[in-house]
Amino acid sequence: MGEGDLSWEGFLAEGSTTSDVEVASATSGVAPRDPVLIVYTSGSTGRPKGAVLPGSGLADCSRVQAERWPADPMRMLVNLPINHIGFMGDMCA
Repeated sequence: MGEGDLSWEGFLAEGSTTSDVEVASATSGVAPRDPVLIVYTSGSTGRPKGAVLPGSGLADCSRVQAERWPADPMRMLVNLPINHIGFMGDMCA
């Protein structure tokens, strides 16, 4: 691990120090249909276009993926390019 990197256990420990009040404050201004990601289409029918994806859509897809391919502990190798929606789906699962 590099300098400043956290282990999985360290990441979880950092999260456990966040209070319920801090979480509520951070999430109070976020709605399920708020945009979280713009994915550009391939342009197969013309010029590439930005498709705006809402947080609820990404969360729903991740929940379905976790139900269909359960893993305990949840760990996976994400080998897709970062400009591909599959990458985001796997990272959010």
